[in-house]
Amino acid sequence: GLRKQPKTLPALLFYANEGLKHWNHHSHQPEFYPRHQEVQILKKKAQEMAASIPMNSVVVDLGSALDKVIHLLEALEVQKKNISYYALDVSASQLESTLAAIPTQNFRHVRFAGLHGTFDDGLHWLKEAPEARDVPHTVLLFGLTIGNFSRPNAAAFLSNIGQHAFQGKSGDQCSILMSLDSCKVPTQVLRAYTCEGVVPFALQSLTYANGLFSEKNKTQASGDVQHKVFNLDEWYYLSEWNFVLGRHEASLIPRSKDIKLLPPLDGIL
Repeated sequence: GLRKQPKTLPALLFYANEGLKHWNHHSHQPEFYPRHQEVQILKKKAQEMAASIPMNSVVVDLGSALDKVIHLLEALEVQKKNISYYALDVSASQLESTLAAIPTQNFRHVRFAGLHGTFDDGLHWLKEAPEARDVPHTVLLFGLTIGNFSRPNAAAFLSNIGQHAFQGKSGDQCSILMSLDSCKVPTQVLRAYTCEGVVPFALQSLTYANGLFSEKNKTQASGDVQHKVFNLDEWYYLSEWNFVLGRHEASLIPRSKDIKLLPPLDGIL
């Protein structure tokens, strides 16, 4: 990603344990309207959504946001739908926290389990796991996940879900439930994505990357000086509205025109 134009960082760097803590703090701020509106919609439409999910389905939540999905799970229980709900998360601690917070004593028809891995891991599991592959699937994409992709990449991502989740004997009963932000008011969007918590969330990706490189280089002699690949003081978070494309864009920008990264990225400016 760093050798492309524009340069990118892997999304997984942002969602390590510390990054998730910062994001959760940020997304619960009053200015962050997307989460609050998602919760309102799920409360209002939960019964309607639950009615669209077939009996004996496997529901995979790509992101395990319990405070939002709980309204759908409760609606499934009210409708006495026998459902297997799987929360998927790349963070093991976040996944454990999600599962521990579920009031399982309130459910008889909905069963709960966790999947630790990436989106691709979860989709592969849906396609290959004997307990899942031939029953109806519902994939949950809450949290505006699809908005993190460019339009071509979003189309490719949804196509990938279809190729994995909509196969098997019950492919015609499979579905995706996802949320999209339709707000086109620049000031409202910018307030949402500059409120408290977002800067440490963005910079945490560089801290996590430094940690990964440090782990990789642990085999070096103890006398060698370990350097951080990314110096956080050289970067700042930029949030802006692209009036041409009509979308919000966020970036990590060098404070000077060019910076020199340390090994093993020393060949990149």
